[in-house]
Amino acid sequence: MADMETITLGICCMNSKLTGKPMQAILRRLKQCGDLELIEFPEDDILEKPVEEWPEVRCLIAFESKGFPLQKCIEYCNLRSPTCINNVEAQIILESRCQVYNMLTAWCIPCPDHIIVEHDQVAPQGPNVLQEHDNFIVFNGKKIEKPFVEKPEDANRHDIYIYYPRSLGGGAKKLFRKVKDKSSEFDPKQNSIRRDGTYIYEPFLTTSGTDIKVYTCGASYVHAEARKAPTVDGKVIRAKDGKEVRYPVVLSHGEKMIAAFIVKAFRQNVCGFDILRTANGSFVCDVNGWSFVKGNQKYYNDCASLIRQHLLVECGMRCKDEPVELLKAPSNEELDKGIDVSNSFCFDHSTAEASEWNLRSVFVVMRHGDRRPKEKQKFKTRQEVFLKYFKNKSDTEVKLKTPEELEQLKDALLKTMKSISDSMSHMRSDIKERPGAGCCSSWAWIHNYFWPVEKVDDEQLNLKELESDFNNLELMIPVLSMQERFSGFERKIQIKATKFKGNKVREVQVIVKWGGELTVGGLQRAESLGRMLREQLYFEDPAGLLRLHSSFRHDFKIYSSQEGRCLITAAAFTKGFLELDGDIIPILVSLVHSEGYGQAVLDEPIPKKVRTSVKEQIEDMSEQMIARRCPPTSLALRSCVEKIGNPLKLLYRIKELAEEYILSISAAMKRCEQRNFDPEDEAHDDAVHLSDMRGSVPDPMIPFDLEESSKRMYLHLRRKENRWKKLYSGFVRKDKKGKSMFDTSKIPDIWDNLYYDLITHRNYLGAESVEIAEKMVGLVEPLAEWIADSEYGITEEEKVRIGMAVSWRLIGKCLQELEHCNADCKPGLPLDKPGFARRMLSRVISNPPGGGGLLEEPIRSTSPTTPKREHRRESLADGGGKEWREMAASSIASSKPNSPPPADIAQMPVEEGEISVMSVPSEKSEVDFTSKSLKRLTPEMRQNITRSLRDDSDWHPQVQQEVHKMAGLEVDMVRSRVFITSASTMHSLLNVLRYGEGKLAREGDRVIDLNYLSHIVIRCYQRNNHNRKRGKGDFRVEIHFSPGVQVNGQSNWTEGSAYVEENCSVAPLQLLGDRKLEEVEKALSALISSFADGAEGHQENGTDESH
Repeated sequence: MADMETITLGICCMNSKLTGKPMQAILRRLKQCGDLELIEFPEDDILEKPVEEWPEVRCLIAFESKGFPLQKCIEYCNLRSPTCINNVEAQIILESRCQVYNMLTAWCIPCPDHIIVEHDQVAPQGPNVLQEHDNFIVFNGKKIEKPFVEKPEDANRHDIYIYYPRSLGGGAKKLFRKVKDKSSEFDPKQNSIRRDGTYIYEPFLTTSGTDIKVYTCGASYVHAEARKAPTVDGKVIRAKDGKEVRYPVVLSHGEKMIAAFIVKAFRQNVCGFDILRTANGSFVCDVNGWSFVKGNQKYYNDCASLIRQHLLVECGMRCKDEPVELLKAPSNEELDKGIDVSNSFCFDHSTAEASEWNLRSVFVVMRHGDRRPKEKQKFKTRQEVFLKYFKNKSDTEVKLKTPEELEQLKDALLKTMKSISDSMSHMRSDIKERPGAGCCSSWAWIHNYFWPVEKVDDEQLNLKELESDFNNLELMIPVLSMQERFSGFERKIQIKATKFKGNKVREVQVIVKWGGELTVGGLQRAESLGRMLREQLYFEDPAGLLRLHSSFRHDFKIYSSQEGRCLITAAAFTKGFLELDGDIIPILVSLVHSEGYGQAVLDEPIPKKVRTSVKEQIEDMSEQMIARRCPPTSLALRSCVEKIGNPLKLLYRIKELAEEYILSISAAMKRCEQRNFDPEDEAHDDAVHLSDMRGSVPDPMIPFDLEESSKRMYLHLRRKENRWKKLYSGFVRKDKKGKSMFDTSKIPDIWDNLYYDLITHRNYLGAESVEIAEKMVGLVEPLAEWIADSEYGITEEEKVRIGMAVSWRLIGKCLQELEHCNADCKPGLPLDKPGFARRMLSRVISNPPGGGGLLEEPIRSTSPTTPKREHRRESLADGGGKEWREMAASSIASSKPNSPPPADIAQMPVEEGEISVMSVPSEKSEVDFTSKSLKRLTPEMRQNITRSLRDDSDWHPQVQQEVHKMAGLEVDMVRSRVFITSASTMHSLLNVLRYGEGKLAREGDRVIDLNYLSHIVIRCYQRNNHNRKRGKGDFRVEIHFSPGVQVNGQSNWTEGSAYVEENCSVAPLQLLGDRKLEEVEKALSALISSFADGAEGHQENGTDESH
């Protein structure tokens, strides 16, 4: 570095910009490089001296701002011909919003529909006609309805007005540059538009109250943040440090290509612009020129590194293909701790050596993180409060999930309970109450459960029905009142019609589901796993994932099923994966895709007929039958069988320990009651009294602000006692002879509760309870794993059949990702000819399981908490050949409500020679490139490119290639797709991979435990060979698997004493298979083809949604 020639870099801008913190952060890093000599032009010289007297430099950073003499700087560039980071002459365009919009349109970049009005050219002074009305304006026959936006042509003017229609009260919102905590104000008297110059008028686009600020550093690097839009209320939200609060944003590939186009079109390498994300796609509403991110140390490191690299290449001191030397500096977290950064910069030389293989695709399917046990309450009733949901409806089932629906139901239940209470009081005055059973020992709840009083007269039956209804409604109230942070994600009420009289519903079954929220440990491990996979999966890229993701090369999307634990896991994982700051709720809302496509891919239920058959086989739990039902190749299952021994003997022992465990929890509760507090005081008003009656009782709630440890311990123990009583009553039954019968399907639930108690609440349990629980763990674990695995098929054939019925959409999506990787190997393939993934999957979609020939188009609501909206069904036979690409490839095309579908390029007429292959232009030829190459695009291609940039759907590969050529970006992309789902999808997909066609993951036979955060990773690589034409033989696929959270790194048979939070960690990935791409495509397409041939029988007699 010391012998290298020094480059003079001039900084020509106004002092207010030069001394700003972002600018100084970049310049400080450039000085530390050692090969750049920075020369700052004094502001007085810029304003007063002729350009001949300005310092002579080899390279120049110059940008326009208020008061800057741009024409004078252009003269200097013509005189000295420095290498400019941002083209100075092109900055003239940025001074005029009209010219900016014209340039955006010329480059097919989506911008709002607009009209430009020069008011001095409006009649009677000029030829144009402008008509202004209360609710709209008309200019030369073009009408724009209010609300609309009025922007001055001068880009340095920030007095932008938004006019509202008189029908809604009128007035205008006046925007201006931030002044303290204010950025806009409302003027109710401003109803007439301004006529003192040239203005742009455009419809006001709804963006859910946020604006996206995008910052580029070259065509291939982009950073984005979201902020509260000034149009909301004008108040600027600031953090504790006084900075405006901004949220992380993952740009779609189309938005990243917009950034590349803007860099090329305006010839500004360091550039900022604004994006509006609307229901109809993304639109650019402003281009600002030279702009920096505020307060992001990683961005400063990257930006300085890229500026330095650009200058070294332009000055001939480094080859264009040489890797970027990346600056390392303290992170934001380290700066918060007071680390001195003045001499903390260095180069990261730990870049990976050139590999024979380049990563092209990463496909991850992952189970959610650790959760609380799930709960369910089920009862039948004839109360009108539930029957009214079926009035004037043909539906036989109603689901309630949104906070508004649950709050309305709670209010109605409280009124119903008062009415029932009055009725019971009246009846009890006429009926002598039945004496109680009177068993008062600690075993009373077991005695009352197995030997309830049976004989009552008819009149008492009516009273008993009311009592039962009252108790059930009383138990629902705490669930409906939950105010915990994420409880809204984990509550659902189903009301099913069970009896009819004529066309009217007379009885319903109510199913209340709650619980299953992510634990604190689950949240932390999900974020930690994101950081771990960021380092493990992308180590081949010398720039690392974070810088890769900031470039157009990384196309990332994360999907989640509708379950709250999956949504929160996805947000926490993304936070660690992309090293994002702040709360996970903004990350969840802005980055995680859940409705529509994600739900269609991940929430497929298990075929009920097949599942019932498997359950019947599991119930036959003789020692010989268990041994015979293990696949011969599954070493893990055989290990379980050996550990289980005699199943019936084991079940009796588990029953005994469960009874002892419940009694020990009750004893611990009584010890807590002896402390100095009343267990029924006001702190526990939201907790439900736990009676010994039969039926389901919801968990009592624990207030977040409850600081007294004894009270908190008491409430946790009450939760556990209640939960285990319900679990025991479902696990153990008595036949007519008094012999115990066992429901083995409850064994996995017993395991979940034991795991949760020991990992999360070990300190709340007494020594006696812990000792019993540790004994139970060793007995329950092998049985639970055998049952959990067997529920998805006993034989290999059953496992594949159930696996395909659940995961065929995921497999189709995986095939589509592989098609994207090698699409450029088939340049002659017509655009209307689908790949084999689309052809095979179209057979399934054309004849979907269950028959009917119907496919529901997936749509996405505005946020993960919004209920799924019903959408019309269309016959594929009438859809003109809709194929897999419309359901799997166009994954996010429907993610924006009411958005029109993107133009189908497969139907676009393209004549030979119309789409030209463009060479990558140098900076000096960019004007010619813009004027000539863009004109050679057909109108259809221009329209399709604009729509592709606006909508973040997965493009057809050849459209993507054309856009890359226009932007001068020829590097291969890396596509990352992450799916967060439940255990059923994980079991199903793994079974298909290890037992299906080709046995692609045959090494997976050694695995049985799919614990929380277990994940499957499929990576596609391409051979790094520039000397010959690419072919499919240049691709290979790796399949990796991790069993998820393990105790002390062991996947099986851990001692009970080891089950503590500190011993839990996510197991590293194991390689299960390394195959050629052709083998993987052949195997998966054969599975889909076989599934399509037998699709009609896969979901006969409905589905089972218990998982």
